[in-house]
Amino acid sequence: MSFNPNDLKRNSNSPEQSWPFWIVPSFAILDYSFKILFVLFVIPWLFGLTWTVLGMFTNFLLIDYIVYRHYKSVEII
Repeated sequence: MSFNPNDLKRNSNSPEQSWPFWIVPSFAILDYSFKILFVLFVIPWLFGLTWTVLGMFTNFLLIDYIVYRHYKSVEII
């Protein structure tokens, strides 16, 4: 029996990589954090708006999904 280190790599089709359970790659943490903070706090502040709790949660999910699809399309994940 031989050991193959590639067996330990995550399969891109595994449930951990599907949208609500995906993990932000370590090299993209700053990019992801900037996008989330910019859309949730900076843009509303520029227009003098505030989110309700439900609105912030909904927008967080929407932004997270958009960033996930972007990372998946450029094959970061």
